[in-house]
Amino acid sequence: MVSAFYFRSKSTIIPLWRWEVLPEQVVFKEEIGRGAFGKVLKGTYKQSPGIDVFYEPRTQIVDFKAGLTVAIKVLRDKTDEEAKNQFLEEIELMKVIGSHRNIVSMLGCCVKSDSIFLLLEYVPYGDLQHWLRNKRIRKSYQRHYDNDEHHLTLDANEVHLSIDDDSKHCCGK
Repeated sequence: MVSAFYFRSKSTIIPLWRWEVLPEQVVFKEEIGRGAFGKVLKGTYKQSPGIDVFYEPRTQIVDFKAGLTVAIKVLRDKTDEEAKNQFLEEIELMKVIGSHRNIVSMLGCCVKSDSIFLLLEYVPYGDLQHWLRNKRIRKSYQRHYDNDEHHLTLDANEVHLSIDDDSKHCCGK
């Protein structure tokens, strides 16, 4: 018989109260992002080593005294009831999703106090959109040969025109 306080899955038993984080356990630091209803802050979660650390495999070793670097999603100060409800729905959805290696994982939340927030794993390189933009290949492509004295620089437009010309010859157009 399973207690009402536990959710049973194929591999783990996760207490439902495990998600609730006290505001005193979180140190809020600088802003790292902003959205329609709120902002994302970098912070530290001063978690205590409870029984929950044995339920899920940890990919990161955490020094419980120093805390864990986290992203904290908070609502703006002046938020209407609809935005608050949407944020609470997002938190509930994150609980259901759980953890997946391709999704930023929820670490906890605070919904029982006046300051509602969502604790997420911190991604040091930022969100995917900004990371891709920063890694985008710039205007020119450089190809280096074994001999450092020779290198070939092609403008992106030249590469595009070259591909167009080759496809015309290849396809007989």
